[in-house]
Amino acid sequence: MDYEVKHEEGYLTNGRLRLEYLTQSGPRITGFKLVGGENLLAQTGKVEKTPWGDFHFYGGHRLWRSPESFPETYSPDDTRLQVNRLAEGVELLGAVEGGSGLQKSITVQFNGAGDGVRLTHTLRNVSAHTLQIAPWAITMLRTGGLVILPQNPGEEGGLLPNRNLAFWPYTRADDPRLTLSDTCIKLRAIPGGGAFKIGQHLSAGWMGYRLDDVLFIKRFSGQPGNYPDGNCNAEVYLCDDFVELESLGPLASVEPGGCLIHEEKWLLYAGYAARVPYCQISGVY
Repeated sequence: MDYEVKHEEGYLTNGRLRLEYLTQSGPRITGFKLVGGENLLAQTGKVEKTPWGDFHFYGGHRLWRSPESFPETYSPDDTRLQVNRLAEGVELLGAVEGGSGLQKSITVQFNGAGDGVRLTHTLRNVSAHTLQIAPWAITMLRTGGLVILPQNPGEEGGLLPNRNLAFWPYTRADDPRLTLSDTCIKLRAIPGGGAFKIGQHLSAGWMGYRLDDVLFIKRFSGQPGNYPDGNCNAEVYLCDDFVELESLGPLASVEPGGCLIHEEKWLLYAGYAARVPYCQISGVY
């Protein structure tokens, strides 16, 4: 679906990468690409109506609260964003959400190697109540590529399980777009096969998306903890308009005035590096 964002956008660049963000709504990241290349992030006109007004998905990257609940998760974020310039990046500070009682922020900074950015997501509880929540960082990407989920290593003779796979009610276990193997799970992001979502706990702490000749890597914590949705720190959602790579932090009780912080690192490779599995790219870890 073609959709034009109607809000003013700002951007950051280090000469190799370009990241774009909304300056009035959000915090939302709307673009991530190689300079001169095509935006990897999807755009959408999808809207969800809530008691507090319409929630506009727009596309790109957003910060939500988990577990998902309606209408609290969908609290609108269309106004009063603050953009705070940093020495090597930017802080996008959202307004206090009347529906959720949360204030969200995303800080973006380029890494020293020049091949990616570091995102620090913050959920602050501004309500008068203790909230049991987890941070949920969602990146909407254009369809047509291949999702890669590395599998936790097996152990010969192991007595306890070390891999999980969560299916949402609308997900077909025999979906032909899904491929399971001992080293990785792959999902071809082809529209037209119906909505699809799975989740896992990935101890490797990364998930990837290869589109054309570009490889996007999203890194996050793989540490054990009490994660939402059947102990998932990584989830993938696919529909006709976009595919989402989602990372989550552990569930926690957040008292009034408290906050949760969740970090991601985004890496972007092109050419040969994008055509081989991430685990075979030397010098990345």
